[in-house]
Amino acid sequence: MWLGGRSTTSTVNGHKLTHQTGAAKITAETNFSLLHLFLTRANMAVVLPLTIGPEAYREAKSDRKALAAFNRINALACIMSAGRGWLGASFSCTEILTAIYSDPTLFNAERGDVVALGKGHAAAMQYACLVGAGILPVTELVRYELPDGPQAHTDISTPGIALNTGSLGQTLSKALGLAMARSEARVYVVLGDGELQEGQVWEAFMAFAKFRPTNLIIVVDINGIQTDSNVADIMPTLDPAAALTAAGIQVIHVENGNCPDATHASLQAAAAASATTPTLLLMHTDKGAGLTLTAARSVAPRSYGWHGGVPNTQQYLASLIELSSSAIAEPAIRTAIEKYCISVGSATVGGVVAGASLSVIGAAGKIALIDLQPTSTSQPPTTSLPSSPSFPLDPDAAISTGTMYGKVLAGLDAPHVRVLDADLEKSCQLTAFALAHPTRFLEVGAAEQNMVGIAGGLALAGLLPFCNTYANFYRRAIEQVYVNATEHTRVVYAGHYAGLCYATDGKTHQALGDIALFRGVPGVIVLYPCWPGEVRAMLEWYLSNPAEARGRPLYLRLHRTAALFPLPPPPSLPFTLGHGVWLREGNTKIAVLTAGPHLAGSCLAAASALESSPDVIVLSSHTDLAASFVTRLAAYDVIAIVEETHVNGGLFECVAAALHAFAAAAPTPKPVPRLYHRAPSDFPFSTRVRTGLYEHFGLTPPQLAEWLKQVLL
Repeated sequence: MWLGGRSTTSTVNGHKLTHQTGAAKITAETNFSLLHLFLTRANMAVVLPLTIGPEAYREAKSDRKALAAFNRINALACIMSAGRGWLGASFSCTEILTAIYSDPTLFNAERGDVVALGKGHAAAMQYACLVGAGILPVTELVRYELPDGPQAHTDISTPGIALNTGSLGQTLSKALGLAMARSEARVYVVLGDGELQEGQVWEAFMAFAKFRPTNLIIVVDINGIQTDSNVADIMPTLDPAAALTAAGIQVIHVENGNCPDATHASLQAAAAASATTPTLLLMHTDKGAGLTLTAARSVAPRSYGWHGGVPNTQQYLASLIELSSSAIAEPAIRTAIEKYCISVGSATVGGVVAGASLSVIGAAGKIALIDLQPTSTSQPPTTSLPSSPSFPLDPDAAISTGTMYGKVLAGLDAPHVRVLDADLEKSCQLTAFALAHPTRFLEVGAAEQNMVGIAGGLALAGLLPFCNTYANFYRRAIEQVYVNATEHTRVVYAGHYAGLCYATDGKTHQALGDIALFRGVPGVIVLYPCWPGEVRAMLEWYLSNPAEARGRPLYLRLHRTAALFPLPPPPSLPFTLGHGVWLREGNTKIAVLTAGPHLAGSCLAAASALESSPDVIVLSSHTDLAASFVTRLAAYDVIAIVEETHVNGGLFECVAAALHAFAAAAPTPKPVPRLYHRAPSDFPFSTRVRTGLYEHFGLTPPQLAEWLKQVLL
């Protein structure tokens, strides 16, 4: 019978499910915990995703098809709880990781064995396997991308993870070093086929062939798709088999890397062979394998939606039923999965909420409810926004500086401009330009050093190249930036997803030191727009080739997210290099100096709450400070400098050096303002809250107001 509510019937993959809104069904086999589950969920708006506990893994033993389904269910728990993740990459390597972790002859944690993901964005699947291996508590799955939970990309802060990953191309070299230093342990590396576009992978292949560690097994997950397009459409990769075979490396081809038995057999063969011969496996898989909704091996350009896509609740429930019916033989577990799907009712499956209990399928298919501790599972508190500002708002406040950059490029009909991308076309807002000017758009794949080098050649030929990647990924290409600068050519380096607003993806993807890197290259102009409209003004200025920009490259720091705190409209004057903008003025003694859209609004709100009413200044130029601007700064007694770049090498050092030079150049000794500094001093991390990193580093309006009271008064 049903306890209240209204029932509807749907069919998913041949399974007829009755969904009861606001109700619970009681049957003879319903135990007390399930009845409690139904009753408590009947009126909940959000419920946690389903998980499989280690007891169920142990009962499945060598049923690798079921174990792979368990791992997919648990990886989905990560992604659904965070509301983001990389399902396609996680599911393509499911059988690979399942085979390794489920066979004690392949993986022995006590021996110190290591499994490292070159494709670190498949972290959710590795976390799922660690739960199955009894290394990671099952409750950690729903804490994915929380500050003290498993990070977006695999990170050594998580039990069972040996090295940090996320930046493609680096893991194989590090694993090679581990294998050479720990000869008693076996080291597995799982690379993505798109990752083969990174040059460091090939350097590591050469070292693998030279040093020949027999305890290192390399697996390339060839799913044929990177981001939203075929690898062959982004940048075709060379086959490592020919080169490594010639160097005496054994290469094993597996045509169906999503077949549990074939995958397991090939890994066993590799483990046996590696005792005498270094081994590489080429596993052909499907992106998003295991679900009709997500599986693909070849797609039309820009059409694959499950690289970073997250299922909605109905898609999630249908996925659970498909995994249950197609891969799980144990009737009790299949029944438990169906009951969970029914229990969700009209609720939404999502992240951790107050009072939520985690459903864990354990031995004999019984569902246990685990009450999560709010202190260890809840997200950081969101910052209270300031009250309605007294000034008119920026008309472009709803878009980010990164989005405006894409709009400006799309409307740029300049034959001498070339736009280069490193496999981040959509993230960098380049699609409109790519479609409008296909012959001027160059997709080089995941290869930042190559992109910057190509740009240098284009610039030597008199063209104006625009390089595009995440701000943090320029770290690996800074030598190429340096050499380009020695040739006194003009190149635009657009650093996307900079700063702390890119909260979710962790330290390998978050950029705090980018400004310091580019300021350290002679001749580079470093600009950090505060308003979306300022992006247009800056690009128009640079494209006009003014005297102060001739023969000089430009670094443009861009944000993914629109301003988190209210800002007034930008100045209507054309952009002028080296000058700041006063958002608030009238105080001749104290000022707050900052940069970028988020901290400009945060500082303005904080200053407005102080009785001392300090001036608030935004400086978008991080090089080439104008003498008149520095002279005006020098008139203050105290300046508090606030920035979302690393404590070293950013705005503070730029301004301090300029003020020191001003004082040193004066014919008579001149005092300079007393400077205070607030900036991140440590690595960032994953958080699900947009303001989470600002809160952690003390950069929200209430936190800044309290700090300013202490230093300015």
